[in-house]
Amino acid sequence: VSAAKFLVLDEADRFADEAEDARAVLEIFSHMPKGTSRQTRLQVCFFSATLHSEGVTRLAGQLCDHPTWVDLKGERHVPDTVHHLVVPIDVVADPAVRAVLSKTTGVTPTTDAVHRRGRLEDATPLDELDDADRASELLKLAKPQLLKHVIDKLHMDHVLVFCRTNLDCDLLERYLAAASGGGRVRAYSCAVLAGGRPMRERRASLAAFK
Repeated sequence: VSAAKFLVLDEADRFADEAEDARAVLEIFSHMPKGTSRQTRLQVCFFSATLHSEGVTRLAGQLCDHPTWVDLKGERHVPDTVHHLVVPIDVVADPAVRAVLSKTTGVTPTTDAVHRRGRLEDATPLDELDDADRASELLKLAKPQLLKHVIDKLHMDHVLVFCRTNLDCDLLERYLAAASGGGRVRAYSCAVLAGGRPMRERRASLAAFK
């Protein structure tokens, strides 16, 4: 990296919020040139949807000298057409959540296998888990079903769903496809736009969504 001219952090908030990731970035940065001339100067660029977070600001202070912030709409800007709604989920104690889950289709979502040692296609032995892991697994099972319920209740025809990992995206796509049934017209047409898919596929899916 001694000849590097740019250090670019995409999704910089994720690097900044995790202490181990931040240390890794600082370690890489320590081996990069720190010259002041045009030929040796290192340009550091941060890209993030939450650019003004405390973690990003702190990391920028460690990597940059007098950084310039480029924000087209401003820190507090939210479009008038955006409405925030938070739906708390308690799969153990909330009877309303249990009622929704009892009415869903017979399709069972596949979870990420964290609680079954990575065996993706196996069933999770809930009775063998402690209370915390059991609640975690039940929540993973409930989220796709509750998402489907919200889509149905609000008659949504276009939905962007953000998942934590590429695997979560793949599993949600699998669940919605199965919940659509075997007809020619899929009730829940779904495509993954995550980075784990080829760029050509992602572009085609985005064009179809628009």
